[in-house]
Amino acid sequence: MADSTGLFIVLMIFCVMSITSSILFTYTCTDGTWDFDNFKGEQCVKFPEEDKTDPACTTFTTQSDCPSRCSWDTTTSSCGEPVTCNTFTTESGCPAGCSWDSVNSTCSDYVPSGSQYNMYTSNITGLYIEKSDHFDECSVLFDIDQSMSCYNKNNNGAAVRWFFTESGTISATCKNYIQKIRVFVTSSQPGIDNNQWWYTDLSSSVADFYFKDAPTGFVTTENGGGTRKITFVIQALDKDDKLVSPEIFEELIPESNAEDCSNLGVGTGTVWGDIMLKYVIPTDIPEPLPQPKDCEGGVWILDQDYGCQINGEKVEKSDCGPNCFERYYLGGDNYVPAENGGSCIVDKKEEYGREGCVGQEATVYNQPCVLGTNWLAVARAEVDIYPVTKTNQYATGGYCSKQYQENADDEPGKQLQIKTRLQEPQGTDQFGNEYVCGSEEREVECNNFLKPIEGVCGWENIGVPEVAKECNSNCCNNQSGTYRRLKQKQVFKITTMHQGDVPDDKKCLTGNGSEREREFNDTSNPCTTCGGLYCGGGGK
Repeated sequence: MADSTGLFIVLMIFCVMSITSSILFTYTCTDGTWDFDNFKGEQCVKFPEEDKTDPACTTFTTQSDCPSRCSWDTTTSSCGEPVTCNTFTTESGCPAGCSWDSVNSTCSDYVPSGSQYNMYTSNITGLYIEKSDHFDECSVLFDIDQSMSCYNKNNNGAAVRWFFTESGTISATCKNYIQKIRVFVTSSQPGIDNNQWWYTDLSSSVADFYFKDAPTGFVTTENGGGTRKITFVIQALDKDDKLVSPEIFEELIPESNAEDCSNLGVGTGTVWGDIMLKYVIPTDIPEPLPQPKDCEGGVWILDQDYGCQINGEKVEKSDCGPNCFERYYLGGDNYVPAENGGSCIVDKKEEYGREGCVGQEATVYNQPCVLGTNWLAVARAEVDIYPVTKTNQYATGGYCSKQYQENADDEPGKQLQIKTRLQEPQGTDQFGNEYVCGSEEREVECNNFLKPIEGVCGWENIGVPEVAKECNSNCCNNQSGTYRRLKQKQVFKITTMHQGDVPDDKKCLTGNGSEREREFNDTSNPCTTCGGLYCGGGGK
C-alpha cells in the first residue's frame, strides 16, 4: 500500500511539472502573447520581456567593434551616437563628416568631391584617395627621409628607391595589408602640366622602380645637355585600392650631369613603353545644376481674406470714405510656379474706388512706395546658370551668368538683383508729385576673376656646356673632391603663361626669352690629386 501511495505522489508531481512547463513553453514561444500565430522557434530560448534594443554606442571601445549605426571619433578614440549634420547651425560647429554650405548657410551630410571625410589629399592635384581602416596604425610605414632617386641620361631613364620603417611588429603587420605599390611619374617637360601623370603597379614587396627609354624630352632636354625635373609619387594600396600609409613624394631636381643609377641598386631598368600607363584622375562629376525657370500661366485671384485695407486695417468697401486696396494672388489651374530659383511676381495690390461721403468728394488715398532694404538675387532662366564661387561686395551668393573671365579682356559675369515692394505707391505727395518706386532691379558683377591657368615654363639649355675652370695641371694644387667647372647658357621658355589664382610654383615669373649662365661641377672629370705623394719643398 505504501509503495502504491508513493508512486501516485510521484506521478502527480510529474503531471504538475509537465503542465507548468507546457504553459511556460507556450508563453515564451509566442513572445508572451499566448497567440499560436506568433509561435516562433527562435523565441523559445529567450524571455519575452528581454530588452531588444541595441547596445548604446558608447559601450564599444575599439574602432573595429564600433558598429556602422554609430560614429567613431578619431580625435577622442571613442564610439558615439551617429552625427546628424542638419542639427548644426554654424560653420564652426559643423563637425567632420559633414560639409558647410556657404550659399544656404546650412550644415549637411552631402560631402563635395575633394573634401570628403576620411579622404587623403594626394600630392597629385585633384586626386583624393580613401584611407584604409589601418591608415592611422600604419602612418609611419615608410621611412620617407631615406627615399632616393637618380637619373640615367644615357638611356633616358630615372629611378627611385624607398625604404620601410624598421619598427618591429607594426611594420610587419602593415606590410601584410599592402596589395600593391603604385608609382606615379611626371616631368617638367614643356607641354606637360602637373595633372598629366603616368603610373605602373608593382608587387607589394618591391622597394624600387627604374624606367628607361622614356619619350623624347621627358627626362633630358631636346639637345641632350640637361635633364628635366622628374617627380615620383609612391602609394601603398590595399585590396580595395585604399591608401595604407601617407604617400612618398620624391623630386629629382635637374642636373646637367647625372649618375647612371648603378650606385642605387635598382637593376637595369624596364622599358617605359612596356609598363607605363597614362593616368586619368577620377572626377566626381556632379549632376548638372537645374536651370532656373520662371513661373508660367495663372490668373489673378482676389484674396477674400485680405479684404480691402487702408494702412493695414480692413474697411468696408461699401462704406463711403477714402479708397482702399485689395490684394490679388497668382493662381488657377494653369499656374506653374517658378522652379530652381526662377523669378515670379505672385501677388499685387490694386486700388478700389469708394464713394465719397455726403458733402465730400471721393478721396484718393495717398501712400509712397516702400521697398525692401536688401537686394535679392534672381536667377534668369538659361542665363544665370553658374553658382557664385567667389563672393564680392555685391554678389554674395546665388547664380551668375559666367563661371569666370576667360581672359583680362573678357567681361565679368552679371547677376540680376531686385528689391521687393512692401507697399504700393498711390496718389501724390504734399507737393502734388506722383508717388513712384525707385530702382527696383540692378545688375552687378559676379565671378569677376580670371580663369585659373597654370603656367608651363622653365629654363632650357642653349648648346653644350663650356669649360669655366680647368683643374690645376699640378696635382699638388688640387684639393680632394674638386672637379673641373663647366658653364651652361640657358634660356627661359614659356609655353603657357599662367593666369588667375594659381600657386606660386605654377607661375611664370621670369620673362620669356630671358637668358642666364650657370656654373656647375663636371662630376665626370674629378681633379687629379697627388694621393699623398711628396710634392717638394721643406727640408730634412
